[in-house]
Amino acid sequence: MSRGVSGGTFAAALLAVVIGGACLWLATWTSPLVAAEQALRDGRLTDSLGEYRTAESRLSQVPALQQFAPALIGSVQANQVRLLYQMQRYDEAIEKAGTSTSVHGTHFWSGCAMFARASAEERPETRLEWFERAEGEFRAALTASPADWDTKYNYELTRSLLNRLREEPDTPRRLLFELLRPQSPRSGGTAPARRTG
Repeated sequence: MSRGVSGGTFAAALLAVVIGGACLWLATWTSPLVAAEQALRDGRLTDSLGEYRTAESRLSQVPALQQFAPALIGSVQANQVRLLYQMQRYDEAIEKAGTSTSVHGTHFWSGCAMFARASAEERPETRLEWFERAEGEFRAALTASPADWDTKYNYELTRSLLNRLREEPDTPRRLLFELLRPQSPRSGGTAPARRTG
């Protein structure tokens, strides 16, 4: 007497094969993300950047991901902007951010790159423009992630420095961060008398 495979058993086996195949395909297809993270842990920034670029290229080939999982692609792009910033390739970081999905990380790292560009700029009017752009990026990052303390700090720092620079636009670059120090009270220009016991 032979028994056949029931319809339910066959359907379950087929479903398991399909799910297993999909998981295997996904693991193979997203392997550049794993490689990028490993390279980053090993301190190989250039290799990590290359792997993230490969991952973005693969993910961009699936239009449904762009529509239904923009945060995934945005995260991959934000990691590229972060790496470019860490490698001090500020112009490339800013350019990459300009063509990326709008997510917190992209705005944050782009703002950091713009801040670095502003800090190195000698011409006061150009410096002011870079700080204004950095402030805008940090504001956008703060809108995307209001609870992020690093973003809050960078935004407040940039805004404070920008306000002071508007008051003293010709401040030499070497004295730029002196503007953030608390100013001494101006009470007639003399220091209080020192008392001794």
